[in-house]
Amino acid sequence: MADFQEVRDDEEIYEGRGWLPTWWTLMLIAGIVFGVVYVLWTHGLEGWDQEKGYEQEVADYQKQFPEAMNLNKITLNEEGANPLRGDAEAIEAGESHFQSKCAACHGNDGKGRVGPDLTDATWLHGNSDEVVFGLVMNGIQGDQKMLETGGNMPAHNRSLGSTKVLQVMAWLAKMNPSLKTK
Repeated sequence: MADFQEVRDDEEIYEGRGWLPTWWTLMLIAGIVFGVVYVLWTHGLEGWDQEKGYEQEVADYQKQFPEAMNLNKITLNEEGANPLRGDAEAIEAGESHFQSKCAACHGNDGKGRVGPDLTDATWLHGNSDEVVFGLVMNGIQGDQKMLETGGNMPAHNRSLGSTKVLQVMAWLAKMNPSLKTK
């Protein structure tokens, strides 16, 4: 049988009831003072404004990366046709963009999975460059859907931009001649 020893009062651990160390208290006070001075200096004396700062950051980014914001964008020509149709570089880039953004729903070959087949002659909303461009840029929502299967098609005006959408359409026109210019 185990022997139990009696615990004496002087062996217990007591919580300290003293003040914080002086160096710690001074560091806390210095941090608070620095924070108050920094806010007053930045917002009061220098006149820094968050909205103006954001606008400046966006402007600098647009200067440095004009293609990232799709500022040099190409759009349909006056007749509503794709100006990149038949351009070998655009077709190659379009296939790459299709594989990265569209193949999940339309299949790697465009034959359709959740979304419709893009290689046959049946076009649900119209087969002109202008109609297809509008659908891809703005998406297809519930009231516009003509297929019972699948979900909505997201708008790609921000994810791809007009230039990449036109490149995808140039590749699609090569794959499916039933996509008309008008």
